[in-house]
Amino acid sequence: MPKSKRQSQNAYSSALVKWENAGDELSAAVSAYLQSCAVLDAFSGAPSDDAMIMASRADLSLGTRHTKIFEELFQSNVILARMRNKILSRPYSLPKAILAEIFMDAVYTPGPNDDPFPSMSEGLRRIYRRLHSLLAVCSTWRNLGITLSGLWSVIPVGDENSRHPTYSAFVLALQRSHSLTSNNNRRHLAVILSNFCASVSTAVLAQLSPFYSINIEAQFRPSTSSISDLLQRLNSSQSSGVLSELSIHQSHHEPDRAPPRLPQWNEYIGGRTNLNFNPLKRLIGSLSILRLRGVNVHWNQMAFSHKLGQIHLQSVVLGDHSKLNEFLGALVSASELRDVKLISVVALKLSAWSTQQNPQPLKISLPKLQSLLLEHLSLNVLQHVLASIPRGSHRIKVALTYQSQRTMYQPEEKNEDDYESDDGYKDGYRTLFKLLKSSKVDTLLLDAHQRESPCVNRAELHSLLKSLPSLKTLIMTSWKWDLGTILALERPDDGAFTAPETGSA
Repeated sequence: MPKSKRQSQNAYSSALVKWENAGDELSAAVSAYLQSCAVLDAFSGAPSDDAMIMASRADLSLGTRHTKIFEELFQSNVILARMRNKILSRPYSLPKAILAEIFMDAVYTPGPNDDPFPSMSEGLRRIYRRLHSLLAVCSTWRNLGITLSGLWSVIPVGDENSRHPTYSAFVLALQRSHSLTSNNNRRHLAVILSNFCASVSTAVLAQLSPFYSINIEAQFRPSTSSISDLLQRLNSSQSSGVLSELSIHQSHHEPDRAPPRLPQWNEYIGGRTNLNFNPLKRLIGSLSILRLRGVNVHWNQMAFSHKLGQIHLQSVVLGDHSKLNEFLGALVSASELRDVKLISVVALKLSAWSTQQNPQPLKISLPKLQSLLLEHLSLNVLQHVLASIPRGSHRIKVALTYQSQRTMYQPEEKNEDDYESDDGYKDGYRTLFKLLKSSKVDTLLLDAHQRESPCVNRAELHSLLKSLPSLKTLIMTSWKWDLGTILALERPDDGAFTAPETGSA
């Protein structure tokens, strides 16, 4: 037996013997005290000069000694019961490392009925609601939870007008996550900007240390000025090489079918094209992951490092096709880029009446690219991106929606609703077929959301599959099937296409 374990066993045995001896002594003392009380009671009826002294001593004993004895006996009962439960209860017998892992899953893993993609504010409420429920179970769980820095790795910050998260929640999380900074573990800053009139207080920013990831959610629009100011102030607290992930989301409530328009200068992070005031310039140098949703940046000013492995761009109108080329050109600087996700990204072609010409797709090389996701993109953006990134060994995942057969144009001033192509539905579909056929699409997702008819067209599905010999996975959501359309998934006798793996939701 190791020396340390033998010493621990000896200390345990000694404490047990001492507790049993003290219990025996307590029992004997209580019995002796009971007998002495009975003897005093026998004298209480006889006349005595000391009767008043006896009554006074009894009052003192009842008021102090007995109260103290009862309190300490009660505490002893609580301690013994807790000790017994720890020994006999299965969760208490688990090693702390296992219990800590269970706690992490209980706090951070979404439940079966939870929204898998909540807003950041709702996600923070969920995390801290679970965390405080866990701490309320018992003192042992509370003590472990308070010392488990990983449970407090998400640091919530609100602006001066935010009701949630509160300043006290920020301070508490910052204190309890402190050990994460000393052993190079990961801390994540989550900032909620609720109002354009408020900003994150100087008192909060003064306490910030380097973070592994920074996540910003602005709940108003336009918020790029507030985001730019926050990024500029965060620059001073972030050490070079520590920040690895940056996520920025500008939420908005515009209807899905609202006509897209070219972004204005005040809708860009950093405002006008001033290289000296671009708050992203310093932060992106150490990033491995960059996620932007609903925000515009000056892509012609962006130069990534070899560390960037993933970029996620969503829900943004880049501008015309020259701006799309600027974005694609910025990717070239990320020599180790492996994963590109473009979701609901809009670029507007010049109208047929324009005196200018649309720029040709910029040919780029991404030698380490492994996965390219193109979701809910218009036909012109799909064509441009697939023409820019040559076919290689990377997987191409395309999610087609009602938008995928349409070309998006810059609206004419005389008719700002005229922003979609006037090509017929069938013409757009045929063009899309040809585009997908010339690309090595690995995974295809067909979404019936917002289509006039969610019924599967057997002929179209059959033709689509026939045009995609490289397709490995087909996912279809919100569609209505019948037996006839299901047969479209069957491999033809001539082996014209390989039946893919299918999924439906």
